This record gives sequence, structure tokens and C-alpha cells, in this order.
Amino acid sequence: MTPGWWRALPDGKPVSALGFGCSSLWAKPGFDEGRAQGVLAAAGEGGINHFDTAPSYGGGTGERRLGEYLRGRDASRFVVSTKVGSNLIDGAVVRGFDPVLAERSFTGSLERLGLERVDILYLHGPARSDLTDALFGWLDRLKAQGRIGLSGMESGDPALFDGFERSPLDVAMLHYNVGDPSTGARIAALAAAGKTVMSGTVLAQGKFALRTFLPRDRRSLWYLLRQAKNDPWFWWRGPRLARALAATGRTPHDAAIGFVVGHPAITSGLFGSTDPGHVLANAAAGHHPLDARARSALGGA
Repeated sequence: MTPGWWRALPDGKPVSALGFGCSSLWAKPGFDEGRAQGVLAAAGEGGINHFDTAPSYGGGTGERRLGEYLRGRDASRFVVSTKVGSNLIDGAVVRGFDPVLAERSFTGSLERLGLERVDILYLHGPARSDLTDALFGWLDRLKAQGRIGLSGMESGDPALFDGFERSPLDVAMLHYNVGDPSTGARIAALAAAGKTVMSGTVLAQGKFALRTFLPRDRRSLWYLLRQAKNDPWFWWRGPRLARALAATGRTPHDAAIGFVVGHPAITSGLFGSTDPGHVLANAAAGHHPLDARARSALGGA
């Protein structure tokens, strides 16, 4: 493997520079089961050992499919994370961070994953008012029981990470990518304070690849609608970003991945896909981080 591909969690466990996010269209119950397993197999073939999911992804489908992949494999070789807050209770997603509710959801997550523990348990998009001593105490008990290795928080709101350096949580998952590198300085500060940092959006939802969004089939239509909702201006921003990425001498996808894995303070970055070939290509690109000069030209901190 390329030097730098393997990083380490605080306990020394190796984690790949890229991780697969078991969410979005891949986790939809209507997405072909065999193809979903083929995507995970391609990730493993590409050297990826980091898999992130949540009970709300496909109403438990994301966790169940990942559990199917892990069955019969040595789970200690993988870094697996899931979440609470978007809790799955009796088949319905219930938002909330009460420890009793979270415990019930997490127990179900472990059952679907077929695991006795996960490496990281994230709070899934909490509000500041949700970050209570009772919740932190519950997470500490999970650590003492050996049911989680690390606790963390995932959010698309950078302001929620103000003061995270003083939090008892171990891992911050922020949104950071070449389409929006605005959290770069915050990430550096968190890492300097000893926190582990993950990026949840390595490929910027592919806004630099307009072909992805041509409504040829159900899958491309789904991506188009998601992108239009998240960024109505992407038809203009996408080509502009694609030109900047191409100036690195690499394909836009490769350069976008290299931009994130080249950040010295990011332990691992997540991407999603529904195509085994794309997964292998993304994994290969992750072995070639952009250097500081190329990252700076693209706006990287």
C-alpha cells in the first residue's frame, strides 16, 4: 500500500485514508441487494477498511447490508461507525438524544450489524442543547462496557464544533471537500487539540461531474434532485470547479479525493457510490494525495 494510506485511531487501530459511507441511494431498500454487496466488496478490494453507517439510512438497511458484508470476516480488521440521534425505534426514525432512547436504538444497530461493539459512535446532527451531561455519561459507560471504542459527533453545522476541543467526545466528523473547504482551519485546530477528525463529504456530491446528473435513469435522476436541492447554482459552480481540478493534471474525481486525503489533519474521509468500478477508482485515487501546493491552489488550508 502507498505510504500514508494507513492512518491510526487513538488506540492505534489502522484506518484507511478513505472510508465508505453506507448511506444515500446505496442504502435504499429498492437498490439491488447483490449490487450493494458488490460495492462493499469493491471497497475491500481497494484497501478500504473504514465503513460508516446509521440506523436512519434506509430504515436500518444500511446497517443490515454492512452486517451481511462483515459476516464471516474478521471484524477486528475493520473500522465501523454508526450513529444515535436519528434513532430507529420499532421501524420508525425517531429524532432524540435522550440516553434511554439512544440506548434502545444503539442496541438495534449492533444487532443489525452483527457486532458486539463499534469503533466509533457518533451523535448524528445534534443541536447544542442536546449535548447534555447525561448523554456524555451514557457514552462514557458504553466505553467502559467495551461496546464502543470512541465517541464522536457528526454535523454539517461548523458552528456546532465551537468548543469541541473541550468536549469529552473523541471524534469530529465535519463536511470538508474541494467544493467547500471552509472548515479547514477549524479541522487543523481540532487536530492540534488531540481530536480525531473525519470528513463526511469527500466528493462534494460530485458537483464537478455534470454527466452524473443527466437524468438517464432512476439513479441519475435521484442525484440530480439531491444536488438541485442542496445547491441550486451547481450548474454554474460545477464546471468552474471541474476546470480548477483539471488544472492539477488529474481527473476531477481523482483531484477531489486527493484534496481531502492530502489534508494533514484529516484521519479519513468518506464517500458514497452505487458502482463497484467507481469505488475501485476512488480507492486508487486515495493512494495519491495532492501536495500542499496543489491543495493551496484549490483553496485548501
